[in-house]
Amino acid sequence: MDRAVRAAALAAAVIFSVAGGSPARAQSDLRAVADVVPSRSGVEEHLGGDISLRLSLDRAVPFRVFTLDAPRRMVLDFREVDWSAMDPRLGEETDLISDLRYGIYRPGWSRAVIDLTRPMAVRSAILSPVGTAGAVDLDIRLTGTDAAGFAATAGHPGGGIWEEAVTLSRPERAEAGRARPLIAIDPGHGGIDPGAVRGEVTEKDVTLSMGRILAETLQRSGRYDVLLTRDADYFLTLSERVEMAREAGAIMFLSLHANTVEVGIARGATIFTLSEDPLDAESEELAALENRVDVLAGTAIDGTRDSLAQVLVDLARVETQARSEQFATDMVAALDPRIDLNRSKPKWSANFRVLRAPDMPSVLLEMGFLSDEIDRSKMLSVAWQEAVAEGIVAALDAWIVKDRKRAELARQ
Repeated sequence: MDRAVRAAALAAAVIFSVAGGSPARAQSDLRAVADVVPSRSGVEEHLGGDISLRLSLDRAVPFRVFTLDAPRRMVLDFREVDWSAMDPRLGEETDLISDLRYGIYRPGWSRAVIDLTRPMAVRSAILSPVGTAGAVDLDIRLTGTDAAGFAATAGHPGGGIWEEAVTLSRPERAEAGRARPLIAIDPGHGGIDPGAVRGEVTEKDVTLSMGRILAETLQRSGRYDVLLTRDADYFLTLSERVEMAREAGAIMFLSLHANTVEVGIARGATIFTLSEDPLDAESEELAALENRVDVLAGTAIDGTRDSLAQVLVDLARVETQARSEQFATDMVAALDPRIDLNRSKPKWSANFRVLRAPDMPSVLLEMGFLSDEIDRSKMLSVAWQEAVAEGIVAALDAWIVKDRKRAELARQ
């Protein structure tokens, strides 16, 4: 996707204490938001393969920098930067940078992620005052290194004031005998991760708007309590979304998304359940794209698995998967009279990481295609969103009755 379309931008400097050193601590606990000064920001490639990055700000803010491997990325965290003035074309001067993203990472925190085409190490970094009004230029020079050297120094640093940037409030665990079942609504993407983009419309905004209307509709019914995994424009990892719902004791996890295609025509909503074996190339590609959001936002992924624990997880998932499939079927029945479902795939399965909770039924709703003008206009319509919300409430009502009967039979 074109960088300008994605609003990808050059976070063209890193505040670093010493070349090759550890992530720098904040100079002070500054709270004001810094604005980017685009006229002084830029990138330059030097003979020999070094690159210089500069990000100019109208004031100094706390910062850190670290690298992540597989794929190779440089991550810059700030507290806090307003990126709205950044020129999205910056960074196109060099082929050593393949992609540039920026945005809100957590409330009060900003992040920039620079994808590198080859291993690069920090050679030097300088923070210089500009004039007398408090503006600063952040300059960093990157030099080539080998893959082993890059991998050895890569990793999320953690610690210090930065733990505040990744600590979100968690709802209390539901007590047994909750009067109303808790439904977790997960508006996909957010913050630095816009999701699908078509013109000025981003998936993260569409899902948040739909999530808020669905939450209000569920609460107004008087039959459900609601947890929104995010209620504003900030980033959450896929695991954080799932764990938030599990810790709260949600009986259903519903993730909201919007699709897009670059070639051809596609239209209509699809309800997805989990399948670790792809049913077709299209759903495999969609799941792979959604599963990469943590990487794109500069988050390290732990892929280790304990074999015994995995056996127990798989056993628990068998029952949970059947419950998820039933709810997806009920959603199709409830939404079909209200909105346009995808004709060929109203209900489908794919290997979405966000659906892998072994003990919590989980479903993902692709509301439509931002690439389709009709779908896009509907998803931006409050009336359409209200119709979707009413259909989901009806589906939950039907599913709850069946699920309670299933539980009773299991007890017998």
